[in-house]
Amino acid sequence: MKLSGIQTLVAASAAEYGLFGKGCRVVCGLSGGKDSMAMVSLLADMREYFDMEIAAAVYVAGSYDLVCVGLSKEIKDFCLRIGIKTEEVALGGENEKTPLSCYRCSALRRKALLEAAERLSADTVALAHTMDDAAETFLKELLEKGRPEPLAAKRIYFDRISVVRPLIDVPAEAVEAYVRNRSIPVMKNSCPLTETSKRAEIRRLLAECRKCFPEAAEKLAKVAKGSRGNLEG
Repeated sequence: MKLSGIQTLVAASAAEYGLFGKGCRVVCGLSGGKDSMAMVSLLADMREYFDMEIAAAVYVAGSYDLVCVGLSKEIKDFCLRIGIKTEEVALGGENEKTPLSCYRCSALRRKALLEAAERLSADTVALAHTMDDAAETFLKELLEKGRPEPLAAKRIYFDRISVVRPLIDVPAEAVEAYVRNRSIPVMKNSCPLTETSKRAEIRRLLAECRKCFPEAAEKLAKVAKGSRGNLEG
């Protein structure tokens, strides 16, 4: 398979971090947003290149208030056209105090995806965090905790399921262009905290930094990459 554009970045990350073992079976975390839709499309196109099987794209319904919004028909139809089965699972947390914190919501979402991987006999869960997400997380953890806790390119849970981020070295701008050029459908983020969360504040801060330092996100992501190690949190 001849790679082009954004595929070369994904292939380079996969090789550097050992994201996909030969013959691995993958569950893709699907939110319906541009990042996860781009990832699903890219991995569908690169299945033979990586010699892997995509078990399903799994959508976890629910957010901080546990209100479930289903996956749109447009996205289901798109995944069907590229040969990817979709599944919807509940966030869980029925016994949790609401509203959930962003941290708790994220933990429940990861748990739901890991459980889906177990059920589907998958050994890999793919998440769609981009280079910009890595920069934001690095900055957020540094400012909140005073120490860097970067996103891991790969982390192993229960000694058998790898959680990987194949877009971690791909700029968000490249992802947006890929989605736009291929007319890939997306869903609006239904979480009410999208514009008021700590991450949203960090995103705005980083945007301000870019006015003076246009490569701020790239530089932060580079520092994060140097400090994380393949299997660190």
